[in-house]
Amino acid sequence: MAGGYGDYVKRLKAGLTVAAGVAAGAVSRAAEVAKDLAEDLTAFRALKDYKLAGHVASAGPGGAWRVFAAVSKKPGARHGAAPRRRAAHSSRRGRGLRAAADGGGRLTARRRRRRCTGAVFPEASVWILDKKGLMDQASRAGRARGFDAFFELQRRSAAQMVKLKHPGVVKVIEPLEETGGQMVLLTEPVFGSLANVLGQFADVPTAPPDRTGAALSPLEVKYGLAHLAETLTFLHAEAKLAHCNLCPASVVLTRDGGWKLSGFEFVASTAEFGGPASGGRGVTYEYTSAHPAPWEEYCAPPLGYTAPELVGGCLASSDVALSGAADCFSLAALAAQLLTGRQLLPVGSSTGEYRSRLAGLPSADLSGVPGTLQPLLRGMLSSGPAARPNAAAFGGSQWFTEDMLLRCLKFLDTILQRESGQKVAFLKDLATFWHQFDDRLLQHRVLPPIVAEMRSDMVALAALPVVLAIMGRMKPEGFAASGILPVLRPIFEAADGEVLLALVRHLNVFFGLMPSDAHGSVLVPLMLRAFDSTNTRAQEETLKALQRLAPELPYALLRESLMPRVVALCLRTTSLVVRTTCLALMAQAAHRLDKEAAGAMLDVAGQIVAVDRSAGTALAVLRLGEAVGLHYGPELTCAKVLPLLCPLLASPGLNAAQFGAFVAAVRALLDRVAEKTGAALAAAAEGAGSAAAAAGGGAGARAGGGGGLAAAPPAPAGGSPLAAAAGGARGPAGAGWDAALPSSAGGSSLAAGATPSTGAPWSSAAWSSSPAAPVGGGSTPSSATWGAAAAQQQQRVHGGSGGALAPDIFSSGAPSDLLGGLSLGSPAAGPAAGGSGDLFASLAAPAAPARAQPARSPVLAAALKPPPSAHTNVNLLSGGGRGGDPFAGLAAGAAGGDPFASLAGAGAAPPAAAPGDPFASLAGGAVAGARRPQQQQQQWQGGGGGSLI
Repeated sequence: MAGGYGDYVKRLKAGLTVAAGVAAGAVSRAAEVAKDLAEDLTAFRALKDYKLAGHVASAGPGGAWRVFAAVSKKPGARHGAAPRRRAAHSSRRGRGLRAAADGGGRLTARRRRRRCTGAVFPEASVWILDKKGLMDQASRAGRARGFDAFFELQRRSAAQMVKLKHPGVVKVIEPLEETGGQMVLLTEPVFGSLANVLGQFADVPTAPPDRTGAALSPLEVKYGLAHLAETLTFLHAEAKLAHCNLCPASVVLTRDGGWKLSGFEFVASTAEFGGPASGGRGVTYEYTSAHPAPWEEYCAPPLGYTAPELVGGCLASSDVALSGAADCFSLAALAAQLLTGRQLLPVGSSTGEYRSRLAGLPSADLSGVPGTLQPLLRGMLSSGPAARPNAAAFGGSQWFTEDMLLRCLKFLDTILQRESGQKVAFLKDLATFWHQFDDRLLQHRVLPPIVAEMRSDMVALAALPVVLAIMGRMKPEGFAASGILPVLRPIFEAADGEVLLALVRHLNVFFGLMPSDAHGSVLVPLMLRAFDSTNTRAQEETLKALQRLAPELPYALLRESLMPRVVALCLRTTSLVVRTTCLALMAQAAHRLDKEAAGAMLDVAGQIVAVDRSAGTALAVLRLGEAVGLHYGPELTCAKVLPLLCPLLASPGLNAAQFGAFVAAVRALLDRVAEKTGAALAAAAEGAGSAAAAAGGGAGARAGGGGGLAAAPPAPAGGSPLAAAAGGARGPAGAGWDAALPSSAGGSSLAAGATPSTGAPWSSAAWSSSPAAPVGGGSTPSSATWGAAAAQQQQRVHGGSGGALAPDIFSSGAPSDLLGGLSLGSPAAGPAAGGSGDLFASLAAPAAPARAQPARSPVLAAALKPPPSAHTNVNLLSGGGRGGDPFAGLAAGAAGGDPFASLAGAGAAPPAAAPGDPFASLAGGAVAGARRPQQQQQQWQGGGGGSLI
């Protein structure tokens, strides 16, 4: 028992060792083949301009030719027109090729190369035949040179393909090149052979998914058979050739859906073998074995599609002259297989089986073949060549001619030769039935020729509805596969008038289908073309489309290319619709632009409202201001947005609802500024308080008038921060409000960056953190100065009486006798002392000795603007104010009495834009009316007569 188990283990180990050796040998041989292939491919001139992109198909006997997709290495490769369209007059050219095609006019390799080259196409197909692999296969069978005859046949086939110029023959870009281990042929891009499609590319493991799942529709089959009939008619009638090898492996489907012939290794001249000069000689092939070796099988046409007269010993007479009837038999056998789904003569290489099935062809089952086509097919399958209808009769049968969709495809094949009137009439009819085509035919056979005809305006207007409808059914992958983008580019560049309008109306369709790199190179120039045109409808449609597309556009395109042109159009246009749409687009894009661009847009809006304050423009500017204020915060809101929007409240065109919406929007902006600024001040105060508390441990014993934060006593419990700020050591006698006043260290103070109460978000404390111009030539007051001055005013209002709250004299709900108890005379007067004078003089008077009173509210006792209920004529701007007037600097520095001159500078130029900024030319032209409304300038100017009330 133990011995048997040990023998089993030994045999298992030996088997595994042998298997590992075989696997290693296979891997080694595969590596050697790949290395040899790479070395060989570098020697081919055809591949110096193209790079292989993957094995996608096969062709020829046994799939011996491996077809690779290739792309040009040259970025400037021109996009050639489709071969079928370049060869529209192929029948006339074919007459001149007969002498070359029959083998009499032999071309040298140099002349053939000169006829093929001259253009580098963006894409191509590289056909590679691995000679070394086939020779190794024959060597292992003892036939080292068994494939030599097959190689010679492939050289002959490639030469015939170069000679024949017809849209039904595969176009050769570079003729055959050969080394000791490889053959290489460069052709137009191909989708695959018919054998690949019928077998779902099972023999091409690396085929892309779009090929492995491809299935031919009935219309594609009919269209392909019609193509083959036309090509065979050319070969038989014009070139005087018989193909003799028509089968699925020799029929190639191009990427645009055309069916073309290859596999010309057995082509023969009917003049040589079928005419009177031939002496009745025929062409026959011997099939000696039912299971031949590959090198034998590849040297004869496939028996299942071969006419009886070409099979040696099949007919009683072997002297049948060669004619095109042999190809008609093969065409009928291929058509029957495509229509019924089964091979008509599945005989392999057995001549006995072939003869047996041949005898039963007259009664063969053709279920699946249309009834109108069955009699014609049975006649083409006759054993006698003379009884077979020719290829022209097959192509002209009722089954083809009565199909409207097929007639449409044939018209598109020759649309280049049609008159403009015919094209327009055809396109109008096509709009009613284009949806009956399947997607592959629409992408490759219907759409490309129609787009190519759009260079004519008359045809373009008729074609656009069909083109846009088809593209609406496409996906980006299908659009890329159709290859129409290079054809669309010049059409977009030359579009004008109604064509331009139609294109921009459907920008979203093109945007969804085109790759991202085409957005900037194709669509953006089209938009700019519309902006520069005088067609306001095109401008409006472009702006509407851009509103939908702006969120998906890259920042660089939006900032550098599009928005500067939109802003320029907004300034230039005389159309209210275009102007408001431009402003709406600017508002939508504001959050994606930088602050400088947003400021430039606000400046342009200021120029616009200086001349147009209509309701539509005002509301559009409001939306722009809201968008900029929401995104860029208080700084830009206060600097540009509010000065732009507030004068528009007086726009004469606003109705009650629009005015209410305008006011609500401005209030929302103000509230947002208060919220953001208050939060910033609170954070600053908290940080400063923490730092002061940490640093004040050993400094509590300090005292005196000049002490710092720790020198002041703590604020009374429940006291106001303003009162605490004023309750420290008093400043020198006669000092103004800008003299530094110490503040309490016990509570949060304005000197430490305290935040105003939420109940009064727009108090002067909220503005204390903003830098201000020096007043009266002095230095800029600190936040402590503002707090101390406010506290002193609070104290003067109460005059030492019991800590009552200071009334807000500017509140809309203030009683009518609110000013009765205030002193308008001497700054030292208490609340009982009446008199007339400057209400705000007390703010500028020297700080009088006063006892610190705890305040119950942080609300300032006085704001900067008195309410209408105050009947005293308060003059803020008079030059004869008391010595410490805090507003003297406002009036003193302004040219012509402008109190804002000291803050903004009279006639100050706008900030310079960054070098190369596309907004530079726009930001510099803001008019004065955009900065401040004229009414406000008139109200505030004048030396002593300007009055607030």
